[in-house]
Amino acid sequence: MLIVTLIASVLSIIATLNYLMVGIFSFNVITVLFGSASLVTDILYILFGASGLWLTFYLIYIAFRAGKNEHNAEYHEEESRYHADYRF
Repeated sequence: MLIVTLIASVLSIIATLNYLMVGIFSFNVITVLFGSASLVTDILYILFGASGLWLTFYLIYIAFRAGKNEHNAEYHEEESRYHADYRF
């Protein structure tokens, strides 16, 4: 999962820089390099979108896992305090 996330991060950075260039200079690097209607351009845009979705779901997964671990830590802390009171 780490490799996929790293690749998705690199693709998202490339897409972000490309759209920054489009917004500021009206210059699309991807279409200049690969053509405006080529298969490679279409595949790159699909990969950019997929990497954005992957990172979104990955961040949600990390946030959920962190919340779950935090809840478990509080539960075990309460449980250990409860059992410590009844030790002989």
